[in-house]
Amino acid sequence: MKTEIVEKYRDEEKRQVELQLVISGTSEKEENGRVCLQSPRYADPFVCTEVCVENLKLGEEIVIDFQYQIQMGGRYVFYAWVKGNELATLSRKVVNFNGAGMYSGNTHSHSTYSDGKSTLEENRAAMMENGHSFIYATDHNTTAHFEELEEYRAKGVEENFLHIPGWEYTTKFGHSIAYRTNHTYSVDKIPERGNLDAWQEYVDTMNAEGAIVYFAHPYEAPKYEFGENVLKEIKGIAGVEAWNGYNFHALAYQNRKNFEVWDKLNRKGDRHYIATAVSDAHTRDGQSSPYMKGYLPELSRTAVEDMLCNGNFFGSNGPELDFCIGNAHMGGTCRVEQGSHGKNKKALMTVNAFDPLGEIESIIVYRGLADGEYLEKPNTKKIFEFYPMGDVEKRNFCKNIMIDINPGEFYRIEMITRIGVVAYMSNPNKVEKGFAFTNPIWIEG
Repeated sequence: MKTEIVEKYRDEEKRQVELQLVISGTSEKEENGRVCLQSPRYADPFVCTEVCVENLKLGEEIVIDFQYQIQMGGRYVFYAWVKGNELATLSRKVVNFNGAGMYSGNTHSHSTYSDGKSTLEENRAAMMENGHSFIYATDHNTTAHFEELEEYRAKGVEENFLHIPGWEYTTKFGHSIAYRTNHTYSVDKIPERGNLDAWQEYVDTMNAEGAIVYFAHPYEAPKYEFGENVLKEIKGIAGVEAWNGYNFHALAYQNRKNFEVWDKLNRKGDRHYIATAVSDAHTRDGQSSPYMKGYLPELSRTAVEDMLCNGNFFGSNGPELDFCIGNAHMGGTCRVEQGSHGKNKKALMTVNAFDPLGEIESIIVYRGLADGEYLEKPNTKKIFEFYPMGDVEKRNFCKNIMIDINPGEFYRIEMITRIGVVAYMSNPNKVEKGFAFTNPIWIEG
């Protein structure tokens, strides 16, 4: 059997869409089975619909109509597949609506303007095909691509897509992404590994221009590392790339080291450090995974850059993740007073996890403490680990937990699924575990 999702009608103003699920016979023998159609979060109904197929013959088609109301703006992906044969039969349909809503994109990419193998046009097309709404073009040590990006400005308004200029500061001893700036910086100013003064001067210069500075893939390869003293003592960066997908999955050693340095930075307590998930892709197929996704009041460059500063997003290659503590959302701050007589303060933590293929394996809640130290190992610890059971929980896991919280703590969540669906749909050779992580919620007095 073969599945296809066709858009029949769309009402932009009402955010309504009518889709057709087309099931085609592909075998000389009569086929039987169940076909699944999964709607995205923020669609009404939000459900996985199963269609029973009996005695489908070669060349025959079954066509079923579906209607959905999308609750907010953004690009949303519907998936269909034959149950028990997901990857071989998987299809998708992307629907796009304007306005405030959930938007996803990639903040580290390369093109033929540096060492990439794909053009800017190919990169933007790949992102839209996979359900994303923005991409930063961050070629190495150049702004030559900025002129071509200007040509896409009007086109981007029509497509509800942002192609944003950026650049990657690429030295022999560490890389960095500078967002919200049009100026490059001389690589000769980083003369050797571990030169804190030189890196601090770069960060201060970029910040003085209003830029947002992230350290890229701190542990991608030993020859590109900054030096531990730079990571420990640097001031003024917004965050780090915890998951750089160019060579490694989030669960690989190099990216786990990135997660560690992120936790150690937040342990310092001098500011809230944000982490991104980026593809760092040099080819068309790699552009869309992993990605970041969060709520934007509008799809604009300013809104995306605000998100890079405040951390109200998750990183993923397919599954979706969100959580709150009290009134604080991921990336936010929950303000509390110490409980009376030394008792901890109680707060409600709400966890929401979604996997389109219904294969959530585990969800882990971490707690760290900003005690002013930056040591070899962070003090972040697992406090809960959930293993969803049954078809409903493995697809859409929701949990409310009363926890003890105190000022100085920070919490973040990771999840693992059987398959990263976005990674696979963008590159069928990339069959890997699904993974998502949130930015922290910080507890302050």
